[in-house]
Amino acid sequence: MNKKLTTKIEEAQEVALELEKLGEFSRDNSFSPPKVYEEAVSKMEDIVSSLNDYIEPKTRGELIESELRRRLIGEAAEIEKRLSGKLIDFDSTLRLYGIPQQDIDELEPWLLKNKDKVLETVERLYRKFEGSNNSHLGLDIWPVRREIENFASSSITRFHKKLGKFLQGFTQIGNYLRDINAVPTSEARSYFNFNTNELAIGIEAICKRTKEGLLKLDHKQLIRLYGHEGMGHALNFILSRCEDLPHFLSKESSFVESTAESVAQFYERQLLEDIKDSDELQRDLEIAHLFEEIYQDSSDKEYVDRYGLKLTQYATRVLADRSLGDHKDSKVIDKRKGLIKRVALYRNHATYIVENSLDHYDSQGNYSEAAVSELRYCANPVRRALDIFTNGGIEYKAESRDTIDQALLTGFWTSKGFVDNARIIAQKNTKE
Repeated sequence: MNKKLTTKIEEAQEVALELEKLGEFSRDNSFSPPKVYEEAVSKMEDIVSSLNDYIEPKTRGELIESELRRRLIGEAAEIEKRLSGKLIDFDSTLRLYGIPQQDIDELEPWLLKNKDKVLETVERLYRKFEGSNNSHLGLDIWPVRREIENFASSSITRFHKKLGKFLQGFTQIGNYLRDINAVPTSEARSYFNFNTNELAIGIEAICKRTKEGLLKLDHKQLIRLYGHEGMGHALNFILSRCEDLPHFLSKESSFVESTAESVAQFYERQLLEDIKDSDELQRDLEIAHLFEEIYQDSSDKEYVDRYGLKLTQYATRVLADRSLGDHKDSKVIDKRKGLIKRVALYRNHATYIVENSLDHYDSQGNYSEAAVSELRYCANPVRRALDIFTNGGIEYKAESRDTIDQALLTGFWTSKGFVDNARIIAQKNTKE
């Protein structure tokens, strides 16, 4: 990187630290100083004015310059919108969060193509279901809670150690798992605490109590959560902190959440595939006799869940489409119901979605900005990055997995920056 870019990165870091301080102040109080926010926006705009926007960066310096520009424009626009109270339409929200139109356009065809298969999957899962043998876990009872916490802690620790040892054998990112302490948490959602390097896995998600009073480990959930939160989010934080990255690439923001989630979803699935490919690991984890069922059920449920998420995203697209007409017009309401009904699994689903959305429009007829911003999670930069590597002859296999893992897990990128980074790395390794 040249000296000018280094200076701009340092200036951007100063602004970022100021914004972090403002965020902490706002969380501790019920107010914030708007003038300081305005000054931060002005500084960001000044930095942006001196940065180039490379449509297809060819060097790492060009990549970082373009990504910094993209992040600053987004952060400044978000703050300005919040300060001004200006209403924002669908297209402006897409631009603000860098949501690729291609990913939105792919929702309807995917839903139509997979609708019947998803229904078959739901029916297959039901036919296999023999009723629930689970009873109340009892975390609210202190002596029982200690028993459950000990069971969860020993199960998580054993899984973490054995899996870490296995992954160290064929990918360098496995070595970073040693920096993570996997522990149980009573929180409803599992998470990674980047301040303490603790991977906290939800007790209620992985522990079940039978009606006979026996504690059981839900292996499917443990594998899923470890892949998503551990292999995905935790290693993303660890590698981004270890590498020599500009400050803005080592920090999460709302503009990179969709990329980080795409990475986590990839490793959630990849961990399941890694276990599937190793009979020895299945035996070490004491799930060899269960794994065929674990794999099939996990695959089926992931497929159905993916359908549900894409349906919600497509419905948001339909509800936000102002070209259909006034959202209060009964004919427009019926048209929206018809569009959603074509892809919904159940006949009443479209009616429920549309009728419950009627109060979520602003005075200008724009659909809920909060709901539209969730479309950033339909972005799939990991798929595009993997396609780039594959087209360059770099397959996600033992001999080149390290290269791809490092690319996917290092840095917090916007969707475009993530794909550009993969392209530059792929070109470099193809030449070598």
